[in-house]
Amino acid sequence: MLGNSCGVPMMARRKANAFADKLSRHPRRATIKREEPFRRADDAEVETVCVRIAAGAEFISYAGRRGEERGCKVFGFDTPDKASRDAGMD
Repeated sequence: MLGNSCGVPMMARRKANAFADKLSRHPRRATIKREEPFRRADDAEVETVCVRIAAGAEFISYAGRRGEERGCKVFGFDTPDKASRDAGMD
């Protein structure tokens, strides 16, 4: 427990979870499943496609770890239309 110089206990303040906040702003997901890992060139190409699809808006990408996303690269967008355009990423 934290305390100040007078011995009075202080509450620890938690910072916001930036990743969870970003996930909640991008509820529409597109996934790419590959057997071999992504190389740097692949990541750069996919990043470029995501920027084009997002059309200047924010998006999120991460490695899926649970459920249906396990073993996939996951991309989050703010609209269903943008998430459905993932065919160009394969």
